[in-house]
This record gives sequence, C-alpha cells and structure tokens, in this order.
Amino acid sequence: MHGLSRVAPAVLAALVLAAPASAATITLGSDLTAPATIVDAHAADSAFWNTTVAGAGVTVPEDGQVIKVTVKGSALKEQGAADPATMVHFQSLHPAAANGARQVFLTSAAAYMPIDNPGAVSSFEPENLCVRAGGAVAFNTIGGFRWGGSLTAPLDEAHYHNGTPWQIFAAARTSATAWYSKDNGTKNGDTLTPAGGTDPREGHGTVEQGKELLMQVVVATGQDRSEPCGGPRRHADGSLVQTGPAPSYLKVASSGSKPQQPYVTKDRKFTTGVYCGGTANAVCSGTATMLLGTRIIAKANFSIAKLKTGTIPMRLGKTSFRKLDGSTTKTLKVTYVLSTAFGDFTTPLTLKR
Repeated sequence: MHGLSRVAPAVLAALVLAAPASAATITLGSDLTAPATIVDAHAADSAFWNTTVAGAGVTVPEDGQVIKVTVKGSALKEQGAADPATMVHFQSLHPAAANGARQVFLTSAAAYMPIDNPGAVSSFEPENLCVRAGGAVAFNTIGGFRWGGSLTAPLDEAHYHNGTPWQIFAAARTSATAWYSKDNGTKNGDTLTPAGGTDPREGHGTVEQGKELLMQVVVATGQDRSEPCGGPRRHADGSLVQTGPAPSYLKVASSGSKPQQPYVTKDRKFTTGVYCGGTANAVCSGTATMLLGTRIIAKANFSIAKLKTGTIPMRLGKTSFRKLDGSTTKTLKVTYVLSTAFGDFTTPLTLKR
C-alpha cells in the first residue's frame, strides 16, 4: 500500500528461539551474527517470522511480555527515488490452523528502521506487548508501493513498484522464514497463511528454507512480566503488592504512553485489546459498548480469562462508519465502556480509518 499502515497499534513487540522455561527472561530468535545479504520486498502490508532458527523450531515457550526487540539490517533506497517507507510494527502471533497459519494477536506502535545500512543493529523497547505460549512474533511492514511519489504518475516514472526493499535476512541453511502479504490483511485478528495463494490482492505467502529473519527478542516471564501481560501488581517503586486476592478490573491495552487507536475496516469491523486484571474472578465477562456522545454505535459481549489479554471484536454502525469514513482526519473520538458484575470501566478511544 502507498500510505500508512492499516494495522491497529496495541503495543510495541518482538520475536523467537529457546531458553529454559524457568528463566525470568528468555531470548528468542536470531543470534544476529550472520550478515544481512538477502533483500525482500512486497508492495502490500506484509508480515515475516522465523519458523526455524539453527535447526530448532521457533515458538514462544510460555506466556510473557516482550521487553526488547533487536533487528539487523535496513531498508534500501532506490536510485533517484525519495526515501522508502521505513515504518514497521512488531506483532505477536498465535497458532491458527494447519499449514503453519498464524493469527495476529497484538500489534506494536510504529517503529522506524534505518536506510542503506544493512550492517546496522537497531533495538526497540516495547511496552505491554503480551505473547502467549506456542506463539511467535512477526516483523510487519506497510508495503510501500510507489512510496514518496504520485500514484497518478506514469509507471516508468514511479519507484518502489514492489514496495520497500528490506535487507534484513541472512542465508542460513538450517533456518526458515515464513511470510504473508495482503493489503490491509495483517491487522489484529487477521489470519496469516503462508502456505497458500498467489494473488497479492487476496493474500499470499510461503515458507522459505535457507533464509533467516535477523530479528531477536527478549521476553520477560513469570513475575518479571508487566501486570497487563499477567505479571503481579506493583507499587510505584516497583515492589510487589502483597495483599490477598486483588479485585478484578479491566484495562484497555495501550501503545506506549498513548491510548489504543483501533482501525476500522471497510466492512466496519475493529478489535480492541483488553487485559483482565486482579485475582478475585476466574474470568472477566460482560458487555463492551462504544459510545459517540451518548449514542451506542457498537456493542459486543466478551469473556477474558484472569490475568490474560484478550481481543474484543466489534462492528461499527453504518451511520457512524459514514461519519468516520467521511471525516477529513479519518478519526472518530468515542467512549469505550466495559460493563461487568464487578464494575464499569470507561476509556476514551480514537477510532481510525
């Protein structure tokens, strides 16, 4: 795609390899020693993730929180062109079905990569990107088709016909990288299927043997996790709160210090990431209501397990969607109300189109 990504930010994120499950932190993914020599590019939104590194399968061994992501390599600038699109996101993925399919759980806030420096090593510190046992983490690009130029210009005058070139991969005989590409098809809740399809408009991808995504992540586990990712409640000084069963509560996942901004698709659908905190209830269940002023514009029931982050799918009413889609900013400020047996939790949000 030519403009900004249509993935919905939820938190800044991470990747995959293996360490003992008892460790407070686990380092996963590439060891970043190989040079970035392979270039890949796709015109539409695309997600890449390692399925094997150094002969070992790549999955997150236990629930945790991504606290650091490191990527080796850079975007490449075409001769005579403007700078390419360098905005990326990181995503936590869940197993979805057979054939290596994955479902996007949470998406990070935007991160930006260097240009024309394949030896660069860039680190990012996510906040509250929760990952689940058995999942993986993806590097997500916004495509960048004909980035920096006019879509009405003749094709022979345009650049980045295949999107931003990414030199962030290494040749590695015992590694394998999966990818999936689809315009507006790699958002929270979307299924990424690398085993099928050839049409980029309908979604396509594959698993490439001998290719390693040069990305490494550090995952905090157990009591080292943040509270939204299942860790313990802490005082302002970082010490643990040691008081009996904590009262249940709900918290909408944030993107760093900023509130979530769910993206609404053309079929009026969107999702929000919500954390079920406390220990007084086994689950947080109730009704999610989206208000525009005092008018209800979306409503859905939900049930989220204790100390887990879940997503709540919703669908915007037709009138409100037209208001959002027709606005100059493509945004709509709303009030999000989560109603449960143990109380109501209200959060201001901005819907995006």
